[in-house]
Amino acid sequence: MLFVELRFFFFFALVFALAWLLPKNVQRKTMLTAASYVFYAAWDWRFLALIWFVTATCFLVGLRVGETSPLTDAAKKVWIGVGVA
Repeated sequence: MLFVELRFFFFFALVFALAWLLPKNVQRKTMLTAASYVFYAAWDWRFLALIWFVTATCFLVGLRVGETSPLTDAAKKVWIGVGVA
């Protein structure tokens, strides 16, 4: 699916409407993540493992940065760098 195709417009309209209809932010985030996987798979399903790996890595980095144990600003920057890399 490419951005210039008509089916992308319908996909976008459906996802946009669902995002506004869902009452809770957690539900929106889950739906948008799933929609991202569908969009990525429509391009080439063989790369889904890559986006799953990136999702899991960034989630774990976010948990580490947001922990209650005090991290120094330098340590947080290192973890964010790991997530970006």
